Amino acid sequence: MAMALRYFLLKIRYNGLDFISAKKHESLCINNATGIITVTALSQDILINTYGTDIKNKCTTIRHGCPEQKTTPIIPVNKHIFKIAYTEQLRGINIANEATPNRFIKTCIHNILSITIGKRQCHQLKVEWMSPHYIIEAMAMVAKQHPEFKKYIHLTFAGESFNAIDQWTIQYGLEDQIQQLGKINATDAQSLAIESDLLMINLYGLIGPKKHWCVPSKIYHYLATGKPILGLLPPGEAADILKEAKVGFI
Repeated sequence: MAMALRYFLLKIRYNGLDFISAKKHESLCINNATGIITVTALSQDILINTYGTDIKNKCTTIRHGCPEQKTTPIIPVNKHIFKIAYTEQLRGINIANEATPNRFIKTCIHNILSITIGKRQCHQLKVEWMSPHYIIEAMAMVAKQHPEFKKYIHLTFAGESFNAIDQWTIQYGLEDQIQQLGKINATDAQSLAIESDLLMINLYGLIGPKKHWCVPSKIYHYLATGKPILGLLPPGEAADILKEAKVGFI
């Protein structure tokens, strides 16, 4: 019931009919929920401080992001190397990597099902916007114009490894500039972020709303490092946070 109410209110809010404030909406969901899942202990504490100690019995913290798998990050030790890092989840890789005919067929099937079943919020996502091939292509373009650039730049992905990234890396001749660490735990991911010079974050697009309301938890991890952040983001709350913090390039 709470999920249905939340979806209904989101549809109202983002169709320009803001009948209820976000604060009231949150209060309705929190107070009427049977259980509440938070992704950090701090999030849970904020809810308890806001809505009272009775909320504590409803709360369970389940972390998401980097799994607890011990891996020691390996990044260039050369102090002259400019290190870019991306941690945690990547999306849209398979979509961006598909051949055009296959993608066309899948899009047609998807559209037919969307009409048959009815439009759902998850059908309105441009997931391919999160594909890392954009940053890889950008690096390749700069390296082509300025060959010396390749000597001083390094991009590290920490999280699930993808063959497509290796293929793009070889395709653009960036084998020495791009590295995949695979899955690492949250502590090592934060260490990698602290040791890097620039942190990258991206976000899927939305069909319809002009302003994106999603804020990836990665933003808070990145902000804690004090490092500059490259935000490959659509207009919305995540981009606004980086602009307000004056640490981001959007």
